[in-house]
Amino acid sequence: MFRIGDKVVCIDRERTGNEVKLTLNKIYDVISIQTTSLSVAIMDDVGRERRLFQSRFVPLKEYRKQKLKRVLYENSI
Repeated sequence: MFRIGDKVVCIDRERTGNEVKLTLNKIYDVISIQTTSLSVAIMDDVGRERRLFQSRFVPLKEYRKQKLKRVLYENSI
């Protein structure tokens, strides 16, 4: 799903524990991928490398498309 260097946006930080510092809707860079566990490594908000499930993120391009659709829909009501 992702490649090293991709920009991804955090969409889920539930049950990450107190040690993993993520911000919802923040952009992170993928620094490594482990396909067997479906995880990606990113640098969290305090600069620590963290390996998290890919499902916690969406590609930046997809996030922007979703956000634009929401704005257009809200403005058409």
